[in-house]
Amino acid sequence: MRIIQVVHSFYPTLGGIENHVYWLTKELSERNEVVVYTTGKERKDEMLGKVMVRRFPAIRFPFFSSVNLSPGLMFALLKEKGDVFHSHGFGSLMPLFTAKIAWLKRKAFVFTLHGYPQQRGGLALFQRFYETLIAPIYLFLAAKIINVSTIIPNQLANCKNKIEYIPNGVAPSFTCNTPFESRNAISYIGRLDEEKNIPLLIRAFPELRKRKLKLIVCGKDEGVKARLQSLASAENINAEFLEVPYEKVRDVYCDSKAIVLPSRYEGFPLIWLEAISCSRPMFSTRVGDYEHFFGMLFGTYADRFLFKDEKELAEKLNAFLDDEVGYERILLAGRKTLIKEFDWASVAERTEKIYGAVAQKSK
Repeated sequence: MRIIQVVHSFYPTLGGIENHVYWLTKELSERNEVVVYTTGKERKDEMLGKVMVRRFPAIRFPFFSSVNLSPGLMFALLKEKGDVFHSHGFGSLMPLFTAKIAWLKRKAFVFTLHGYPQQRGGLALFQRFYETLIAPIYLFLAAKIINVSTIIPNQLANCKNKIEYIPNGVAPSFTCNTPFESRNAISYIGRLDEEKNIPLLIRAFPELRKRKLKLIVCGKDEGVKARLQSLASAENINAEFLEVPYEKVRDVYCDSKAIVLPSRYEGFPLIWLEAISCSRPMFSTRVGDYEHFFGMLFGTYADRFLFKDEKELAEKLNAFLDDEVGYERILLAGRKTLIKEFDWASVAERTEKIYGAVAQKSK
């Protein structure tokens, strides 16, 4: 089967959707011909293992990391002879163009929902426009909608018969040889943008000052890095800001004592999986699929890893730092469940079954 993946951004860019598509296509390419259409200037067409990656210049809209317009990509896609067309990310323009092109070619279109963010302020006007005039088109044209979370947004209630839950996976390479007890950094890993709410973590850090810990903020700047650096300096925090290629992200996990995700919004973030797979405690705001995920892994201990504000985060981190051995036992049990339930081979197998079914119907 020839599978066409269309995504606004891809490896080596670091991000949840980018990493999801990277690992999914890597597994799918073992049994199928896979081509990724994406945007970016860093590289041109290339083979990544068995996956063909085609990159095209794009006009990027300010304030939206996923809104890239690429006429070249669209024209190239019109010439594509794929069996299934698959696009990702609510808020991106890629699903709209992919769905229309697949419809013109009488081929199946699959969409993956990685989350349903709620914009605020002026950006909420764009979201309303997108929800009203763009998303309904590709959601209607989609033969199947894959949701990485168990949570179905109310706005997609009329699509329930199309939605199938397939969570993210975690790669076997995310493992560490050193215990977290020997590390001295608390880390955030992900994009540096407003919705990630990184100032919450920085403001909580002074409560840990007596611990002599370092703060690591690792990720691509989406316009907030300078403000974060200024805030860290004002709080007199020992902070290091990094941007590393994806193949080096594991090293950041392994150099950390614990990982923190202070986001205002998430669907089912890969950082949850990668941190715990690396045997690092994962502290998160109560966002997205947190109840299902943390409950599955940690049971009655789940709340130890969840927080709502900087005060609660500082309390949870201090409780962990006072009882690292106890938390290690909880983490070990949770990691065993994680490795059993979340792997990319299984994700690819389930996705491939969907492709087969929708491709057959489109003939």
